[in-house]
Amino acid sequence: MYLMAIIRDVGDKYKIMRSQIKYHKGYLSFFERSQNVIILYGKNGFVDINKKGLYFFGKQKKSEFINLQFENISPKKQSCGTLSTELIKEKIKETLKNKHSLFEWDLLNYKGEIFNTEISLTQIETKEDYIIEATIVDKTEHLSYKNELEKSNTTLLSITRILSAYLKNGENENVFENVLNEILNLTKSEYGFIGEVVEEKGKSVLITKALTDISWSKESNEIYKQHTRQGIKFSKLNTIYRQIRKSKNIYISNEPKKDSNLYGELREHKVLSSFCGIPLLKENEFIGMIGLANKPDGYTNDILEELKLFIVTSTQLIIDLKTRQKQQKLQEETNNIAKELQQFIETANAPIFGIDAKGKVNEWNQTAEKITRFTKKEVLGKDLVETYITED
Repeated sequence: MYLMAIIRDVGDKYKIMRSQIKYHKGYLSFFERSQNVIILYGKNGFVDINKKGLYFFGKQKKSEFINLQFENISPKKQSCGTLSTELIKEKIKETLKNKHSLFEWDLLNYKGEIFNTEISLTQIETKEDYIIEATIVDKTEHLSYKNELEKSNTTLLSITRILSAYLKNGENENVFENVLNEILNLTKSEYGFIGEVVEEKGKSVLITKALTDISWSKESNEIYKQHTRQGIKFSKLNTIYRQIRKSKNIYISNEPKKDSNLYGELREHKVLSSFCGIPLLKENEFIGMIGLANKPDGYTNDILEELKLFIVTSTQLIIDLKTRQKQQKLQEETNNIAKELQQFIETANAPIFGIDAKGKVNEWNQTAEKITRFTKKEVLGKDLVETYITED
C-alpha cells in the first residue's frame, strides 16, 4: 500500500482538492486500462476519470470533467421518476454508510442519448473528507455483447448440425439448402442462392446448388423448376456473375433498378429492393458464390463478418463436392478401362490366362477354353502347374 496525491490543474476557474488516496499497487494501471467507465468522486464533484470514461462522455481532456456532478451527466429524472439530483444524494449517503452500493442509473453519453447503466459505488479511504469510486457498466453495451454471443452460439450449433448430418450421410443433396436457409434467417433476406463454378466446353459457368422459390412470374417459375431438376446456369458475361468473378469481391446493390449490372427479369422485378453477391474463394480461385436479395434495410460490407462462418462452410462444402466429383470421375474411368481390358482378354484370338502369386489361375479366356477344352469355371483357383502341366 502507498499514498498518492491526485492533482489536476484546470485553470483559474477551478481549484482541485488534494486527496490523499490509498492505492493498491497496480491500481492506476487497472484504472486506466479498465473496459468499464471508472470515475473518482469527491465532496466537490468528480476528481478523476479513466480513458474509457473520457471516450464514453466525449471528452478530450480530464480537465473537462473535473468538478462536474452526477446530475451533469444524467437526465433530469431517472426512469423511476425521481430527480437525478435527489436520488444520487441518497445513493452517496448509502455508500458512505455501508462502504458500497449497487444500483441502476440512466446516464447521458456525448450524443445526449440516454444509456441504462449499472453503477457500483465504493468508498476509498482518504485522510480528508471522502473519495468514492464509481464503476459504470453500460447495460446496453453488455446486452448487445450478450446478443452477439448468443447469435454466434446459434450459428455454431447450426453449422455443427448441418455438417454432422453431411458427414454421417455422405453426399447430401440438401446440405446446401440447409446452409442457405440458415443464411436467409440470419440476414433476414427474402431470396437467395448458393452456386458452384464449373467448366463447360471451356467456359466458366455458375450452377446453383441451392435456390429459394422465385416463382413470381411464369418465366421465373420455369427457372425455378429447372433448378429443381438440374440447377440454374449463369454464364452470360454481362451479368453480375461476371462482375463478382472478375473482382473476387463482395457486390452490393441497394438500388437494383438503377444498377446496369443487374439485368432483365431480375432488375425489373418490382419487389427486388436489394442484392448482395459474395464470392467463395479457394486460394483466390473463384469456385462459387452466395447471392442474397431483399434484406429490409439493405446490405453493407458488415455482412462478410456476420456470415464469416457460413462463407467458410459453403466454400469447404464446394471444395469437398469437387473432390468427390473428381474421385467419382476417376473411379468411373478406372472401371471403364477395366471393362475394356476384360473385353479385350475375353475376345482375343490368342489364348490368354493369368495366375496369382501362388500360382493359382485367375484368368482364362474363351480361346484358352477352346484349345484346352477346360472351361473357365473348371480352372479358376486351381494350381496351373500341378493340375494342367504334365511332364509330356
